[in-house]
Formats: sequence, C-alpha cells, structure tokens
Amino acid sequence: MTPKTCANSKCDTEFTSVYPDKKYCSSTCKNREKSRRHREANPEKTREGLRKWREANLERERERVRKWREANPERNREVNLENDRKWREANPEKARESSRKWREANREKHREISRKRYYEKTRPRGIILDQRLWDMFQRQAFRDPNGLPELAQRVLEWSPARFSQEKHFVLYHGTTERDWLYYIELTPEEATMQWQDEAAQLEAA
Repeated sequence: MTPKTCANSKCDTEFTSVYPDKKYCSSTCKNREKSRRHREANPEKTREGLRKWREANLERERERVRKWREANPERNREVNLENDRKWREANPEKARESSRKWREANREKHREISRKRYYEKTRPRGIILDQRLWDMFQRQAFRDPNGLPELAQRVLEWSPARFSQEKHFVLYHGTTERDWLYYIELTPEEATMQWQDEAAQLEAA
C-alpha cells in the first residue's frame, strides 16, 4: 500500500489504508476539516453561531479567556494594545475625551506615569535624537554652512508621529536648541560667518 498524507490542512500525517479513496488518517481529522470548510464558506453564519454560543455559555467563555490570558501574558498585552490603537484611530474624539476624564480622575497616577515615562523612555530617546541631530548639523556645517538655516527650519517643522515628546526634549533641553537652532534666524551668508567664528573659537580652546 502506498503511503498517503492526511488531507487535513493542520495534520499532514502519513498513513496507509486498504481503501484507495480514503483521504484522512482518522474520523477526527475528517470532521475537523469538514467544519473548517463550512466556517470558510459561511463566515456570517459562523460568527452568529459563535456569538449565540458565547451568550449561552458566559461562564465557560470567561473561564476560557481567563486561562488564555494567564498562559499568554505577552500576547494578551499585544492584542489589547492593538485593539486599543484601532479603537482610538476609529474614534479620535471619544478617545481624547476618555483620556481627559481619566487624567482628571487620576491626577496623582497620571503624574507618576508621566514621570516614569519621561525618565525611562522620553529622556533617553531624546538624548539619542539630540546627538543624531547634532551630528547632522556638523555634517552640514562642514559640507556647506550656507544650508544651516534651512536645516534648522526643517528641524522645527518636523512633526514626528511617535517622537513628539522626544523632539520637545531636544528643543528645550538638548544641545540642538542651546548650540545651533538660532541659525534659523540667520541668512546663509551670516550662517557661514557664524560657523567660521565658532569653529575658530573651538580650535583656539
């Protein structure tokens, strides 16, 4: 008898049979594959049946979800964050209002979370961003100081979607604002002269 591979897409077990038309290694695989094809062919009916089953078996469903969350904490966190992100994108006004109400009702906790986020995330990432912008400034200065005002303007107009707090740190606490962002007020010719003066002072020091 020639070995066959089970037709169940999640099994793939090799088996032999005296029946040439047999496709599945067991009745369990056959029934599972039949159910899968039915779900794929009737998605709306399947969702409605699942919803009704959950409503009729709330305690079993809650217990199943609880066990899954305990067994998969990282995956559960990822799913929650993704669902929260999708909801906020679909309901921006409600999301802002919900956040505002939560901050008002939890002022101390909000300050604690903000402080922790600043020291553990915003400040370290802001320091890295500040250094990269400073390196960018130096490369531009050595290549063509005339372009420094335009570079400073681009930095100010930059609106990073996920680094707004880091940019705020750079502009108000980093070397970017203190050492060179004032170049935005200079003409290209003045920027070149200013950079030459600063370079000469650095060499003298």
